[in-house]
Amino acid sequence: MKGRRRIALGGFTLVEVVIAIGIFSLVVAAIYTCWSAVLRSSKVGLDAAARAQRSRMAMQCIEEALTYAKMHAANADLYWFEGESGSDARLSFVSKLPRSYPRGGKFGDLTLRRVEFSLQPGEGDDLQLVLRQAPLLMEFDVDEQNHPLVLAGNVEKMIVQFWDLNDEDWVDEWTETNQVPPVVRVSLYTRRGTGFKATTEESTLLVSPAASAVQALSQAGAPPPAPPGQPGQPGQPGPVGAGSPAPGGGARLPIIRR
Repeated sequence: MKGRRRIALGGFTLVEVVIAIGIFSLVVAAIYTCWSAVLRSSKVGLDAAARAQRSRMAMQCIEEALTYAKMHAANADLYWFEGESGSDARLSFVSKLPRSYPRGGKFGDLTLRRVEFSLQPGEGDDLQLVLRQAPLLMEFDVDEQNHPLVLAGNVEKMIVQFWDLNDEDWVDEWTETNQVPPVVRVSLYTRRGTGFKATTEESTLLVSPAASAVQALSQAGAPPPAPPGQPGQPGQPGPVGAGSPAPGGGARLPIIRR
């Protein structure tokens, strides 16, 4: 019929729908890719910050313990200081620790404790820097032996060196165990990443312990005064023996080597 009008129906063709879906998919994929990159970057950054913070806290624990190290020459069998480097690197000494020191709540008022920093196997081939503590006159308990406090993981090695006043050089082992070393240098090497992308981070500290060995005469107190005219009285000669200072100042004690 010539007088009938055609009514046009609105809509999208199949090709237009497919193109629209394709464009929408590309937009969603781009958003997902950006979001995944942000998440990965955030995770890597948080992991790096956590490792750096953990290494910093581990070094701070070592520094704090070394700063307050104690030594009493008359009880060198209790206060001995021992340290060595290498694959079995360790530090063991007595220190007066503040209450805020890690695991301090476990020991209460027993602030004078023996601390030991050492390396032990961790997950896989990694090493862990661990801390063990025990009050003076006591051994490490079962919990400290089997479950020490892990200060740092992914450790490759720890180098401990001591300044030798006689040789005026660094040594890797401290053998004069009844003396506090004048300066201690600790270097901790931790691994970051895996495979060919792995890198090694180094943290080093220098600590000069605040205390020196307390001599036996200072622990025992001053000897009682001798009768007038007897050896030991000021102005009178007397033999150098037990309870009397050696010529030139303080008492001379033999070097104890473990």
